[in-house]
Amino acid sequence: MHNAKGFADFLLRNAERTYCFVHEQDLDGIASAAMLAHFFNVPLSNIFFGRPGKRMAEILKRINELKPKGKIIVFADIATNPSVTGMLNKIISSLKANGNYIAWIDHHPLGNESRKILNRCDFLVAEDKDKCASDIIYGIGKGIRNDKSMARLDLLAHISDFNLKDKKYDKVIAEIAGAIHYINGRKDKEKLLRKMAMLVEANRYNDKFIKNAYKKYSMLREAEIGKMLGRLQLHKINKTSIAIGYGKNISSGDACALIHEKTNCDVSVFINTESSTIHFRGYGTECLNIAKVYGGNGHEYASGADLPGIKSIRQTIKEVVSKAKKVYR
Repeated sequence: MHNAKGFADFLLRNAERTYCFVHEQDLDGIASAAMLAHFFNVPLSNIFFGRPGKRMAEILKRINELKPKGKIIVFADIATNPSVTGMLNKIISSLKANGNYIAWIDHHPLGNESRKILNRCDFLVAEDKDKCASDIIYGIGKGIRNDKSMARLDLLAHISDFNLKDKKYDKVIAEIAGAIHYINGRKDKEKLLRKMAMLVEANRYNDKFIKNAYKKYSMLREAEIGKMLGRLQLHKINKTSIAIGYGKNISSGDACALIHEKTNCDVSVFINTESSTIHFRGYGTECLNIAKVYGGNGHEYASGADLPGIKSIRQTIKEVVSKAKKVYR
């Protein structure tokens, strides 16, 4: 297995035959794509976007379409959880059977089964609670080409991924996150996400493309905010206040921030009724353990999980409260 420097040199020499799969839904994933292109000269046309959890099947489908043999396959910011170990095993087994070199770069915690599967990779960096995927890639790549543009992008990704606040960057992070959310709803999202990666690589955060995507996101968002805030539920569980909202057309980070702003809760919960996902943000209170109860993953103060489906929002909220009582004792 390569060390970081050996991997960097190897990837740089083999950029043209490298395929990358990165998280499509947040700035850490898009920044990871930008850094792979910037440091290692991976063509943007060789970068693909996907999601962790139940949508990991889409990554396997794309791999089956590409049919890579003797290629370098890099996964970045694709979290695992116990519910996807079968799918994860299929992905790794399929790639290894065709003589591919596999690199897995992720910071989220690994379960025992996922760790066992991913130990078959040729390069593995995982389970770093203090770093996001962009931090890891930046740390590997800066030895090749250290410049201020990637340091700035890494900072933005870190602030965003760890649910931190910075008055200097909050506005630009919110605009990028909103633009990414809007693009993810488009049929041509892969082409648009590649353009987004190209723009953030160049630190063109005020580009018209990002501004227009954010403007369209804002229009959808405004139609939903009043509804979401009007039906919030605030629960006091022992010493922890948890506020729960639900809706669609709002990014998870945006929704959770609005819920916190409205209620000053310790943990904000957003149930996305369109994607059947649940998202948590902690404000001085950890929220990773409750995501794990749902089979999800994330960070200490920012996490999420798939839901099996939402037949009744009332019942879904009731289950959130029930699970929270077991976590926040």
